[in-house]
Amino acid sequence: MNRFRLITLLIVLITLSACAVQSRNQAGKINGTDISYQDFVTAHRGHFDNFMVEKGRTPDSEEKQQMIKQTWRDITIHVILKSQFKKYNITVTNQELIDTLSNNVPNYLKNSPRFLANGKFDRSLYLQSLLYDTPVNLKPVKEHYYNYLIPIQKLKQKLIDSSMLSKKEYRLISDIVNSSADIDWIIFDPSEATVRISDLDIQSYYKENAKLFATTPKLEYEVALLPVKPTPQDSLQSQHIADSLYTELMNGASFAKLAELHSAAESAIRGGSLGYLLVMDLPKETKHAIADLDNGQVSNPVQINNSWMIFQVMSRTKSMIKINEIEIVPRPGIDTVNSSKQMIGNLSELARTIGMEKAAYEMDCDYFRTAVMQKDSLWINDLDVVNKVRSELPSVRPGAILTPIYSQRLGTWIVVRVLQNQTQSIKSIESVKASIITTLEQSRKVDVAKQMALNWLSRNAADPISAASAEQLRVERTLNMNIKSTLFTNPIKDVYFESVSLYHKHQRYTAYELDKMIVLPIVTNVRFNKKAADNPDLIRSCFAKNLPANWFDNWIEEQIRTANVKLWY
Repeated sequence: MNRFRLITLLIVLITLSACAVQSRNQAGKINGTDISYQDFVTAHRGHFDNFMVEKGRTPDSEEKQQMIKQTWRDITIHVILKSQFKKYNITVTNQELIDTLSNNVPNYLKNSPRFLANGKFDRSLYLQSLLYDTPVNLKPVKEHYYNYLIPIQKLKQKLIDSSMLSKKEYRLISDIVNSSADIDWIIFDPSEATVRISDLDIQSYYKENAKLFATTPKLEYEVALLPVKPTPQDSLQSQHIADSLYTELMNGASFAKLAELHSAAESAIRGGSLGYLLVMDLPKETKHAIADLDNGQVSNPVQINNSWMIFQVMSRTKSMIKINEIEIVPRPGIDTVNSSKQMIGNLSELARTIGMEKAAYEMDCDYFRTAVMQKDSLWINDLDVVNKVRSELPSVRPGAILTPIYSQRLGTWIVVRVLQNQTQSIKSIESVKASIITTLEQSRKVDVAKQMALNWLSRNAADPISAASAEQLRVERTLNMNIKSTLFTNPIKDVYFESVSLYHKHQRYTAYELDKMIVLPIVTNVRFNKKAADNPDLIRSCFAKNLPANWFDNWIEEQIRTANVKLWY
């Protein structure tokens, strides 16, 4: 859902204060939730920094106003979703997260060269990365699912149960899914229909479905990485952030919540929990920071290597300790990033002269070459970078060096040289003409047969079974069918539900495509089992099947429209 594209970013960037603040420190209030000026500035700054890095200039007045509007829209959506998650007590466990991503691998990860072995998806490598964030760091993906995708799916179910599915409709659906029915299926064979495909039909289909005739995409890049080292001022900012979080903790804020929102450590997905560790194995800096802490107490921010750490002791045994952590790492500020543009420009220029690999060597940069991949492959651990490179592909040829991209997530400039770019190759119309004709004939014949069936039913609605017998139409008579039955080895769940529903409401039947045939299901008898136990999941599934595809988007828009928003900035 594009309209939610910044939700994950906002969850990382902003912390909506749970405590009342004085109005002079507020930027606004949304549905009773105070939005502090600092929270708004932090969220807005993310938009501003993205614009500066991408455009290389400051936004004009109109762009600034649009940025402010977008920031408030994103914060409003964030507040709405968080309040709904709280209202319905929606939480996600780490096990749910792992199970979801284990059983439903995102396609862009399946196609990522990082998980390909001998051209095939390496599930064991994926599961290792999912569990341990190595050799591929999947923390951003897991955060997206943990904070957004999985809770949204749970919220959809809650909304259906609580406010959309009425008791009367629930009862009706329950009766249908627990029923059995005798159904006569009048069959219309599409292969018997006569259709004509013109040259204009072929050309129109070819133009409208060009993607179907694209050759297999082949992309390959050379990539050089130039990390931007945070300045002392940037490092000082990370200390300020750590101090601010410590103050919030001292005022009663949830350690787990702050860890989820701000920590750069892998443990953030678990609310900062490191579980039980052997005390003897802890780094000496960590031992010193937690030495005098009782259970539940929080350490002062302590600098370890380049990061600022905050620890919380949960419990102790004779030789082990259970602790939580928050890690704040220095991030290059916009001034630091801008000051490095000359160097990245030099790298690009040198790459055009002597080649990417030699240029990376000369400037002591990391270099790698991707595998041959598809356009949706996650070749670097930053989806924004992947999308920006993809957006330039239609206008570049192999050998081109793209405009350098700065990754805020990685704190690195990225220079890409395109080695292969076959995303625009489309097969000629002559080479695919025969397949187009076959596809159109099959589709048209199905449409014609379906219309014939509906016209026939309209003429014989009073007694379709007798009319079918008189005209010697093919009829399949079935007894004791139910929602789990099959016809021609095909499941008929949706057809059964709708047909029995029409029968119950005394409405006219309709035609369906089933196993390359058009069928008119005529229900002759229904037996409702009032004693059968309800199946809430099946009832909800049948109800949701008939909802518009964009019902949740519409619901969000209505929540935004009716939100009580008061802005002071």
